Amino acid sequence: MTAEIYNLFFIQITLVVGIYVLFFREKKVPSIIKLLVITAYVTIPISIMVKGIASAIYLSDLIGFIIIFYFLMRLGLFRYLLINRYFLSLFILLILLPFSWGLVLELSGEYVLTLRDWIDNVIWFYRNFVYLLVFGIGLSYKINIEEAKEFIEINLGFAALLASFGILSYVGHFNMAVFETIKWGGTIPVWFQKSHIGLGFMGLFRGSVGQWFVVVVLLSIGTFYFVSPKYRKVALITIIAGIGVILLSLSRAGFVGLVVGLTVFGLLSMSNKRQIGLFVVLAFFSIGLFFGVVSTLKERFLPNWGHVEVTGLGTATSLRLFGWQRSIEFFSHNFIHFLTGVGPVEREAVHEIAGIYGPHNEYLDVVFRSGFLGLVVLLWFLLIILLKFFRTRSKVDNFVKPVVGSLIAIIIANSVMALTQSHLLNDYATYTLGFYLYLLYGVFIGARWHGTAYRTKNKDKFEG
Repeated sequence: MTAEIYNLFFIQITLVVGIYVLFFREKKVPSIIKLLVITAYVTIPISIMVKGIASAIYLSDLIGFIIIFYFLMRLGLFRYLLINRYFLSLFILLILLPFSWGLVLELSGEYVLTLRDWIDNVIWFYRNFVYLLVFGIGLSYKINIEEAKEFIEINLGFAALLASFGILSYVGHFNMAVFETIKWGGTIPVWFQKSHIGLGFMGLFRGSVGQWFVVVVLLSIGTFYFVSPKYRKVALITIIAGIGVILLSLSRAGFVGLVVGLTVFGLLSMSNKRQIGLFVVLAFFSIGLFFGVVSTLKERFLPNWGHVEVTGLGTATSLRLFGWQRSIEFFSHNFIHFLTGVGPVEREAVHEIAGIYGPHNEYLDVVFRSGFLGLVVLLWFLLIILLKFFRTRSKVDNFVKPVVGSLIAIIIANSVMALTQSHLLNDYATYTLGFYLYLLYGVFIGARWHGTAYRTKNKDKFEG
């Protein structure tokens, strides 16, 4: 753990907590939800047990113990959630299936665990359990429209801060990519030596930077006229800086996710003149920004324009396609493993099968970890939350429709990005992103988008 990382951690946590105290402390959002938002936006690891990013300990790891205690004091809440189809689906996906099939494989002798494997499994299941409980907390509170507005405003404020860190890291003279360089053993590859463009920052890895900011940009667009007027400036900062971060991170998945998300949102907003006007302006801004810095980005996003061998784009794409092909061939000839997977945390086995560490495809990843049933549950979960948001959008006032439309765009964009990286099944490199996504999904799926808050001081059906 270097002094630079400690410095970044204290800078980030000081600013996040400071902004909360100055602007968000009085927001009418449940305290536990505000604590989880703060935790999600402190992305720098507290410490590293041994050299390497896989052994990082985050603030969200420590908050996990508080969350577990929170549920132990509210066992009725956990019993309620276990009959909730959204929570139950995730419980099956994140805990039950990988644990059950992993146990079967271990008893059959096909999943031999070393000490490191045991540690990796414990960490993976613990973090999955934290994800599940974070989702459950958001789901159970069933916030009303006013609380949803203030929850979104808190997110806009912290997202603008995080986006500013990204811009400073990419175009300023501040090295906020210190933690990412640990992956390279302290040596940054030639492509990144002249600048930090393309790296992660503040504890976010390249694999999660683009995805994180696709989410906050789409949320900012959809809620632009929903939030208080003074927060529209914050939303605009988040949109502009967020799009810049997506492009400067050289995240191909983020770029595709942004295009898909904007397209979906644009189609859903065709009847809203103000919203479609904002969409058109942002579309032209994105195109202008892209071609304004195309000399840096063209080799990454448009390889036919430049020299593929410089960026390694051709090699990376070929490896992924080759890995997907080998994975599909393996499962087509191994029906038992198609049903059971190869083990919850079995990077070496995946490497032996696919030729790459991790399939770089969430749909294949869930088959590796939980078998075919895991894939069915993943697709089922995505389907039921999309249907819920579509039904909600058809019932709410026109004022709220763009907000729900942005949530639909976020789900679809993430589902597309999942073709090349993680979304709901987050690995160590996207752990903080997973914590954030599960909180957002839980809060927005559980939200009551019409009517008033149902909670009172003495009548809370979930507090017992």
